[in-house]
Amino acid sequence: MPSLHFTADENAFVKNWLKIYIEPEGGPQTFHKAVNFSGQDRHYFKRFLNLMDNDSLRCAKARKSNQYHRFLKANSRAGRRVKRAGTKLFNLINFASGNTLDNLQMIGKEEKALTLRVDEETRKYPWELAYDGKEFLCSRFCIGRKIERPNSLYLPATDPQNNEALVIGLDYFWDPKNYLSHTKYEARSVATQLRKHHYHVNLIEPKDATIANIKKALSKPVSVFHFTGHGKCRKHYTMGEKVLLQLKDGPLTSDDLKECFEKAQGAPFLSFLNACETAMEIYSSELVDAFVDLGAENVIGTFWSVQDEPAKLFARRFYKSLVNKSTIGQALLISRYAGKKDSITWPAFVFYGDPNQTLPRA
Repeated sequence: MPSLHFTADENAFVKNWLKIYIEPEGGPQTFHKAVNFSGQDRHYFKRFLNLMDNDSLRCAKARKSNQYHRFLKANSRAGRRVKRAGTKLFNLINFASGNTLDNLQMIGKEEKALTLRVDEETRKYPWELAYDGKEFLCSRFCIGRKIERPNSLYLPATDPQNNEALVIGLDYFWDPKNYLSHTKYEARSVATQLRKHHYHVNLIEPKDATIANIKKALSKPVSVFHFTGHGKCRKHYTMGEKVLLQLKDGPLTSDDLKECFEKAQGAPFLSFLNACETAMEIYSSELVDAFVDLGAENVIGTFWSVQDEPAKLFARRFYKSLVNKSTIGQALLISRYAGKKDSITWPAFVFYGDPNQTLPRA
């Protein structure tokens, strides 16, 4: 599988340089010169992620108030912004690779699997959205990330060890301001697909989605974990409490998840956190790391806030494709293609894991 490597230069002043190289499939590592990745560039992408988050909130507000023209305006603006940022990312990679990345031909054929290898610094940026003027990296290739962390529990690639799946759908019916109209339907749809794949599904809906119940469920071995509801990155909170999944009676933090996975002796084989800002790594990667550090092989999160209905459709297509024997990378690619009318939601998803893995029948 070909790889793109993004590494911060440890010897550089204020981390202003970035090493990028391409590792072709079956070939030797191809090193290229480091490129200047200045504080101004970093600020640009941080601002881009924040603006996409703001556009998503505007779209959600316009949809709830039936102001469709405002939704279309915000959606169109977001689409242009993604392409501008993607072009900037593509030019950065292309320059470092000596222009061999033109039209993405150097890496391989369309729909081929591609791994992005990132470190603690370079994981903050949405490399998947590199745009060559025709297509995005993540909508042409089955793409996944690999992060090397010294504290992670590395496990060999294995099939799920049991047939247990935990699916949580929260619509927050008790809070009109935060009500989500499609999450219960999404959770039931995901549960149906997993049952077709012979998984025993523990479906937890709003009235039972308390901190105690969820921690109890996750403290037992689970192969698939799907959450749909509200997520939040609290930028100024202390580590361990910055990123959360909002349950009925309070937040489920990364510290809570680590505690559960330690009791279960490992994180789920596949976790899909279909909520806002679950992988907003420009501020914190702790929620993703709560899974990765405890041996998770495949984790899907979001760079910014996502729209309710498009996120539901994305998840439905993803699991339907998995059940029909697509790899995880192919299922994500299919879901991105199908969701391209919504310029905010489809680019937000980020995947840590091996795009060539499948979800075996339980």
